[in-house]
Amino acid sequence: MGKRSFYFTNDHDSDGGGFSSFEDFLLIGTGSVVYYDGNAMKMLDDGIRYANGINASKDGKKLYVAACTDGSINVYDRNPFKNRETSLVKPE
Repeated sequence: MGKRSFYFTNDHDSDGGGFSSFEDFLLIGTGSVVYYDGNAMKMLDDGIRYANGINASKDGKKLYVAACTDGSINVYDRNPFKNRETSLVKPE
C-alpha cells in the first residue's frame, strides 16, 4: 500500500460465461486476495466465497476482506513496513 503497491480481490476464479453464478449457488469459494508490489503479483489467500470488498485499518496493520456469500469478513494481520500479509485471523 504505497505509490505503486496495493491489494485487490478477485470475487471468482471463473472468467464469466455464467459459471460464477454456479459457484455462488453451490457456495464454492474461488475468490482470492492478491498483493501487487509494483513489479509482481502474489496471491495471499484463496478459497474465499465471493471476495468482494477490501479495506485497511488506519494504522495499516489490518486488512479486511468481505466474503459476501458467507456473510463474513476475513481479517488479516499485516506488517505495514514490509507491505505484505503475515497471518489470517479467522472470523468467528
